[in-house]
Amino acid sequence: MQVKDILVNVNFTLMSSAKYSNRPIRGMYVSDLLSHALAKAKEGNILITVQNNVNTLAVASLLDLGCVILPDNLKANDDFINRADLEGIPVLVSKLNAVDIILTLKELGL
Repeated sequence: MQVKDILVNVNFTLMSSAKYSNRPIRGMYVSDLLSHALAKAKEGNILITVQNNVNTLAVASLLDLGCVILPDNLKANDDFINRADLEGIPVLVSKLNAVDIILTLKELGL
């Protein structure tokens, strides 16, 4: 599965550049504690988190995560999106909460 396959669902909106939407996805991880995500998330995972700051992108870059999804319609500021594009990390936002995101991604085959 790739990031673009998730975007077929109306519950997800790509906030960063579309040129990274072909990144592969290999599972998901949910955490709002970035040090925990750094220790437990795996390469290619989606990180679902309410942390919408550049430190999130540092973790995503270090682990080569597939993308970051912000739940509950959390918005990312321009600095966050610009850094995501610079690092090549897709950022999606969803109106769903984290649990419903997981269930939706499972339905999509993840």
